[in-house]
Amino acid sequence: DGPNLYSRRLRRLDAWIAPTTEGPVGEAARLWRTYATADAETAALEFEAGALGDMVRAKLESPLAATIAALVLLRAGRLDLIEGWLRNLSECFPTLPDGAVLWTEQVLRQEKDREKAAAKATQSLVRLVQRGLPVTAEALSYAASQTERLHRARRLIPETLITPFDTLRERLAEALVAFRPNGLFTSYAGFAKGGARILLPGPPVRQK
Repeated sequence: DGPNLYSRRLRRLDAWIAPTTEGPVGEAARLWRTYATADAETAALEFEAGALGDMVRAKLESPLAATIAALVLLRAGRLDLIEGWLRNLSECFPTLPDGAVLWTEQVLRQEKDREKAAAKATQSLVRLVQRGLPVTAEALSYAASQTERLHRARRLIPETLITPFDTLRERLAEALVAFRPNGLFTSYAGFAKGGARILLPGPPVRQK
């Protein structure tokens, strides 16, 4: 058994994609740079005309690349380019929690029946209790916004989902205290001892 890294105090946690990365992830990273330096609409047009769009639509070859592309398209309001692959991203790649958040966002935007939207969105979002919190900063922001939006419509949430929903809301509140907006991926600083446990999937880890 190795050391339990999450029992130590993490002062800062960052991640990034190397500029030399190739393939779908490299294409997605370039798309993200267009979004960050220009705007979402310009990046969406780049996606529509470029190779990454074909890669994502033909096959979810890289769930991370699909996630980055989806973040850009959601910001641009281009749900017409997303089609059905966000649900596939959520269902087929449980190790990437962002997919559940993105599918939740699509449900909230497209489902007209408020009761159905609340039930479907909550069912998708509470998967983060088992999968962990999102790894991209935008997905974390979406998750926080979705949680508060659903909390305001709490009476529409199925009773069986209330407990995991409250658990998730508590974890997000803790994470946002240490969250630092710093690019594509989530960045955290200033965790209390053992505080990074909230980023992990599964039930909370009890500290001795």
